[in-house]
Amino acid sequence: MASTCDLLIRGGTVVDGTGAPARTADVAVRDGRIVGVGRVDGSASRVIDADGLLVTPGFVDVHTHYDAQLHWDPTASPASWHGVTTLLTGNCGFTLAPAKPEDVPWLLQMLSRVEGMSSDALAAGVTYRGGGFADFLDGLEGRIGVNVGANVGHCAVRRYVMGDDASERTATDEEIVAMQGLVRAALADGAIGFTSSQLELHVAHDGRGVPSNHAAPEELVALASVLAEFGRGSIEFIPRTFLVGYDDADREVVLAMARASGRPVHLNTLTSMPHAPDGWSRSLEFAEAAAAQGLEIHPMFASNRQGAHFALGSTFLFDEMPSFS
Repeated sequence: MASTCDLLIRGGTVVDGTGAPARTADVAVRDGRIVGVGRVDGSASRVIDADGLLVTPGFVDVHTHYDAQLHWDPTASPASWHGVTTLLTGNCGFTLAPAKPEDVPWLLQMLSRVEGMSSDALAAGVTYRGGGFADFLDGLEGRIGVNVGANVGHCAVRRYVMGDDASERTATDEEIVAMQGLVRAALADGAIGFTSSQLELHVAHDGRGVPSNHAAPEELVALASVLAEFGRGSIEFIPRTFLVGYDDADREVVLAMARASGRPVHLNTLTSMPHAPDGWSRSLEFAEAAAAQGLEIHPMFASNRQGAHFALGSTFLFDEMPSFS
């Protein structure tokens, strides 16, 4: 094909993401869009020789915690260095919004503790000062160099409604209704889903379990049900017993969340550990059984990025490596 384009990538090995075999081809881009893949004859303002290199679509990282970093690092490094062009923030229930202004420092310190980030960097770099989910998104609009889909997190929602009690007790019926209202508003403002976790190793900077750990099953299901009103989005959740493939109580909660929302539920993480070598297979069996009921439940593979905390002892989940007996 003949073409005049802005960018021509010549002779790379194209892996297009469709499942088709890799092939050597040129890729032509005009006005920010791909206009040709194959043998491209013509001129271009810029030509890249990709011989010996892979040419692929941008990768989508579905599990990130760039909510804070994007305020001072529009490239979302190092993800973008490795081909990630779209990332989903706000996983595990850890978001900065919605938040009352006086609660933003608390949420930043919690994020610092559970995700192993510098509290000084977060305090200095985050410009969000509280408000609704739209306020958080507005602070990033036009200032970042990657595509972002932002989830609304359980911990921020709980802290907004319950204050310090969010880290102490279960919620009342009235408080759950108020939390539903915040999730509803966040989804209307552009949130792509709802996230939560109940991993006991998630401890905040004050030594208490993160707010979502104190939620009763009824609260989780009620918040998940808000997605049914929108018919879009998904849920990301870490059950307490994910390492062993979810016990009966966790399975009941996950199934109830999927039924109430009518949306996919992504479970973190699919991991093999010495003390629970069959956990990953039990997770897959659970997902297959749910699929037979017409429910979308997806255990998520622990990549090297996510799984490194087990092997290297980083502070992704732990301040120090735990011992399992």
